Amino acid sequence: MRIGNPLVVGADYLADRRASASDVACIAAIQARALETYESESHPWVNLFAQGMMGRKASTYANSAYSHTAIIKPGECVKTRIRKVTTRFGEPVNDENADQGTSIQYENNDVQVSYERGDDLSGIKANQTVVLCLMSVLHDCPKGDTRGNLYLALNLDTGTQWTLTDTQHMCGGA
Repeated sequence: MRIGNPLVVGADYLADRRASASDVACIAAIQARALETYESESHPWVNLFAQGMMGRKASTYANSAYSHTAIIKPGECVKTRIRKVTTRFGEPVNDENADQGTSIQYENNDVQVSYERGDDLSGIKANQTVVLCLMSVLHDCPKGDTRGNLYLALNLDTGTQWTLTDTQHMCGGA
């Protein structure tokens, strides 16, 4: 658990919550991240609920126009395409290097990274259409360190969905 000044961090999460208005998916994602920040014990059902709500929201973007701009706020979704899929070390993905994780780069310049390549990431390729939603951002980070954004991706070509952060290390880490 990383936490700076609990009052400042709490105020940041509360501001995100207020900005969500009545968007249930956004509220669930922000509350899940806040619980993750303040609790040492995980609440897997909360994360699953938040992912389900955000996945439902993502499916409503299937017929929207493509966006080439990065996602700005938690709870927002954009329809984009996968630009490139590599290992997290930048090498081409193949069966022999599945233990090197995955890096997914999108046309809107967002990125997702995993340490593993699970079933939910099998079959993803460049040029596939994805709805990408920013579920939450960390607020207890050193100034200027924005790593740790949590994204949900819904691949409209394969019907798969996954949730990953934007980097190998969370803010304040290596």
